[in-house]
Amino acid sequence: MCLLSHSYLFLFIVLAAIVSVPSLVLAHAELSDASPAPGSTVEQELDQVRLVFTEEVKDARITLLPQCEDCDEVYELSIEYPQPNVVVGKVKTGIRRATYNVTWMVTSLDGHSFSGTYSFVYDGPDKRINRYLIILPLVAIMAIFSFAFMLFVLRQKRQGTL
Repeated sequence: MCLLSHSYLFLFIVLAAIVSVPSLVLAHAELSDASPAPGSTVEQELDQVRLVFTEEVKDARITLLPQCEDCDEVYELSIEYPQPNVVVGKVKTGIRRATYNVTWMVTSLDGHSFSGTYSFVYDGPDKRINRYLIILPLVAIMAIFSFAFMLFVLRQKRQGTL
């Protein structure tokens, strides 16, 4: 009878090991921390989005999408992995003041992809390049050259050389 009870004990241990392994393999990483935090308001310049997961991740993608009527930008962030379970998305250009949706997609080590979205408010400095600051000086320069050319033509006409 002792041999039979050892057989059952061995069978129980083997079955327990088989049943517990898939739960470890099928575990998915989850977002455990984020900066900026969901629902927060950022008042200083934003240069990165930092996501911390419960396990190691790879192949990450993070986008910032402003939620406003005249917004048509989608900011794709450049990705860095400072730690195996941490993804940092670097903001390449200045962003406008708005509410942003952070959309992320990562792959865990077991090969499963998962994603999520959260929002925060950016109320920091607006570092976008104002296109009028570039266009206005060009228009002024063109106006000056046009005026100078017109004066040159009038002078040539008065002198009779044109």
